This record gives sequence, structure tokens and C-alpha cells, in this order.
Amino acid sequence: MSQVWRCGLVAVLLCALGIQPLPAGAHAGGTPVLTDAPAGPYRVFAWMQPEPLQVGDVHLAMAVTLAPVPDAPTNALVEPVTDAAVEVRFTPLSQPDQAQRLRAVSEDSLNGFYYEIDTQLAHVDQWQMLVTIRGPVGVGTVAFERQVVARRQVNWLVVGGASLVLIVLIGLMGVWNRLQTQE
Repeated sequence: MSQVWRCGLVAVLLCALGIQPLPAGAHAGGTPVLTDAPAGPYRVFAWMQPEPLQVGDVHLAMAVTLAPVPDAPTNALVEPVTDAAVEVRFTPLSQPDQAQRLRAVSEDSLNGFYYEIDTQLAHVDQWQMLVTIRGPVGVGTVAFERQVVARRQVNWLVVGGASLVLIVLIGLMGVWNRLQTQE
């Protein structure tokens, strides 16, 4: 196989891999949806993936801290809460009877600072996420909303056509190269 054909094959494979959807990641990655949001005696930080949220797999990561004491110095250390029960209710606003409640899992590999949920959102809608924290100093809730859009679809006709054009161009380059070396 000639060098030109190998390069062309590698280019086609890289293009094919580049258009594949990526799975939802983990460990507090994603777009911030809550930043130091008050939830009773707690503060909540949360991140969601993918961005924008799409029908299908969704990842929510949260960090819970104790709310600052009113008389504490302004530079007091934030104390993470690692022993709380964190539950999230995902509700599509147009179909509130389709709500799903999930308990977040404490991520031990990150010293238990993060609580995570992996779920699937079934359809396009404005969704409300209600976070409930039950911990050593009480119960707190905080809610936020996000639009879930249709899953992106790969247009295989365009991908196939572009791949075919790329292969033809590589072939023409090979023919051109051979003609140049014969002169």
C-alpha cells in the first residue's frame, strides 16, 4: 500500500472518530449550573454534562458545603459535607407526572467531596432539578432549570459523501504523483 493511500486511510478514520458523540464524563466535570447556591444550612455547587443538555445520558455532579457561620471571618475555610443523603428530582415541566427521583452517589475516589448522578432524560422539554440534602445539620433544598434539546444526529449521507470525495482526491494525488515521477 502506498504512502498516499495510508495517509488517506488514516485521515478517513480520524474524521470518522471525530464525529462520534462523546459519553458523559464524570468527577465534577461539565457546565456549572449552581455556584454557592444556598440550600438551608448548606451551599451547593453543581455541574452538568453534556452541554447543551440533550435527550439521553446526563451526568450531574455536586459538591455540598456547610453554609458560612454569620459571625465567621470573611476568609473562613469552607467545610465540605461528605455524609449527607443527596437526592435529585428531575421533572419535565410539561409532564410533571413523569418526574424521576434519584439518590446521588458519594464519589469515594475524590474523598467523598462530590455526589454524582448518571441518568437519562427521555424527551425535549424544560426540566426542573430539585436537589434535597439531608445531612448532619438539617435539610436543605435548591432547584434549577435547564432546557433539554433533541440529540444531535450524524448525517451519514454527508459523512459518506465527504469520505468518498476525500478518497477520490487522495487517489488523484497518487495518480498525479506517479505521473510526475515518470517524467
